[in-house]
Amino acid sequence: AGSVSILEGPNAGLTAAYYLVYGYKDWADAMGVKLLDPDVNCTLSTYRPKTKNPALSEYVLPDQWVKADCRISIGKMKTHDNAGISLNLKNVAVGIVPKTVYGVIKLGLPHNKMHRVVADVNSICAPHFSVVDGLWGMDGWGAFHGQPVPSDLIIAGADPVAVDSVGAMCMGTIPWVYGNI
Repeated sequence: AGSVSILEGPNAGLTAAYYLVYGYKDWADAMGVKLLDPDVNCTLSTYRPKTKNPALSEYVLPDQWVKADCRISIGKMKTHDNAGISLNLKNVAVGIVPKTVYGVIKLGLPHNKMHRVVADVNSICAPHFSVVDGLWGMDGWGAFHGQPVPSDLIIAGADPVAVDSVGAMCMGTIPWVYGNI
């Protein structure tokens, strides 16, 4: 690759602190990888979703993700109090939007239409390759109060819907229940 970047946009807190605490900063410096934060060092542009019934008519997203030659999403296998489950598609839809536009905990997104937000953002810029980290999953009232579950799974593939569908089934849910548009 000509260059490699990692983009992370946590719901709360400082992205730079997450990079530092979890060891990404030292590794990225050694490997020549750029660490991106949609609120600090990304160019933001407005994009229109390609879905039939969008939750919002447009989204402000980082160009570094939307225009990347190759987008890889690494999502955690967990339950989520608002979306039901969180794998790759939700990871992209909520993870890349800037807090400076959508607020802390991304409250500016219509949480009552999260399935549409997920479809909208991924219609603009879905990952080219998806990895679900299910080594330890989460069950119960996630994402903050769930219980860790040793799942011993890694699910990966080029079709993010298929990857998330397999992840949903491994979690004991029916995939089409989540994301029914």
